[in-house]
Amino acid sequence: MQSDLAKSALMEAFQRIAESSPCPAIILDVEGRVQFYSPEVTRIIRLRRLLEPGADFEDLFVKRDREAGRQFFELCLNPQIDLAAQRPLLYRLRSSLGKCRRCELHGRRFRDGEQTFVVFYLHDRTRELRQRRSIRELKQMLSSVIENVSGVAFLKNLRGEYQLVNRKFEEHFDLNRKEVDGRTDFQIFDPERAERFHQNDHKIFANGETQHTQEVAATKDGPHTYVSVKFPVVDPRGRVMGVGGISTDITDQMRQEQEIQAAKAVQTLLYPRAAPDLPGYEVAGAVRAAETVSGDYYDYISMGNDRVFVAVGDVSGHGLAPALEMVEVRSYLRAILRTEIRLDTIMECLNDCLVPDLRDFGFVTLFLAELNFREHSFRYVGAGHRADFLKTDGRQLSLPSTGLMLGIEQNVRYRCSPEIPFEAGDQLLLSTDGICETVSPGGHVFGREGMIDCIRAATDCSAEEAIHRLLTTCQDIVESSPPADDMTAVLIRRLGESGSN
Repeated sequence: MQSDLAKSALMEAFQRIAESSPCPAIILDVEGRVQFYSPEVTRIIRLRRLLEPGADFEDLFVKRDREAGRQFFELCLNPQIDLAAQRPLLYRLRSSLGKCRRCELHGRRFRDGEQTFVVFYLHDRTRELRQRRSIRELKQMLSSVIENVSGVAFLKNLRGEYQLVNRKFEEHFDLNRKEVDGRTDFQIFDPERAERFHQNDHKIFANGETQHTQEVAATKDGPHTYVSVKFPVVDPRGRVMGVGGISTDITDQMRQEQEIQAAKAVQTLLYPRAAPDLPGYEVAGAVRAAETVSGDYYDYISMGNDRVFVAVGDVSGHGLAPALEMVEVRSYLRAILRTEIRLDTIMECLNDCLVPDLRDFGFVTLFLAELNFREHSFRYVGAGHRADFLKTDGRQLSLPSTGLMLGIEQNVRYRCSPEIPFEAGDQLLLSTDGICETVSPGGHVFGREGMIDCIRAATDCSAEEAIHRLLTTCQDIVESSPPADDMTAVLIRRLGESGSN
């Protein structure tokens, strides 16, 4: 490790200092040839041939840094330069085959008799720079995640200084990132709001638990309601190093829910409040919505002293839009019945009214029966909708559709059924397909047979109890899952001569 150069007391002193120093050092002569290096250098530069006595110092640098390295060396030789005042520079030094280390170089010069020497002190910053790059990349990733969060999002350090905020944060508080970055709540907001934010942060720092809150905040366009989750940010050792938060604006959602609840209240008023009291008959109906409001429809419309119209319909889809269309069906049907009593004509007029009003690809199926309880008979017309007539002798008669579903095209013709006798003990069951299409988690379909069996098994119960059992059975089949579709059923029974079932 030593050159043939005669060692003076000063050179030997430098060498001893270099060998004992934790900082790697290389001593060069004025020609830039290696004269000495401390053992710590080999931790950085593992190619020993680059450190052999007399080796050219430029070979220590990767090719693209050699010119800069030469300029740094010449700077160190200049006696007019105060090297102690110079900033250290960052260079890439060759380490092993195909690899390099990023090192911070500090230069010093000293004279030994007539000769001048330069000492390079090496500070290996490769790991530090890699860590910094990883932190930058991680911060960029976090920034991308936060930026694409739909709500207001932020990250703060333990001092309460904002490290990251997203665009929603800027829009909500009418601030830009420059006004926020590195500042605390007390430097940004009014004292009351800042203190509230600070107290929330302190709770998270103290117990390390995530908090869920709902709060109302003032914005440029009035008060908004937010659901907020605030959570501790921890390091790999589990130590809290900051706090993060995401606040989602639910103002529009709450307004929509209020509107839906209002629609539900209106729809509930439009359903029959009570079944008609028909001598010798028992009538019951109910609807169970898949969502808050229903696209199913049922109605009883009395006409004179001896007749009543019974309707059950199903608007395609379920939710708010079908529910509104259901209200429209009810309104049109009741208006048409004021001037028209023929079932086929009623359905044709209703169809012509609905065609221009329904959603694209929307439609309505409807079964409309006219019950003459004086003559004990009924007629019906079905627009893409069927019903079931359960005879007292055990027979089951299917009442098929007699025309196209409503709202598809104009000028559709519908056929009315002939008079059908309604004998004592007979049951007319009108339902929507949400009942028959009920499916268990295991894939078992309830089906029309299951529905009929359920009604027949409830013969000893009232019609109202039979409908309740039917809908409850469907709910039990799907278990805890919500129904896939709205379910509606109306049951009309003719009682025996004594008034019993």
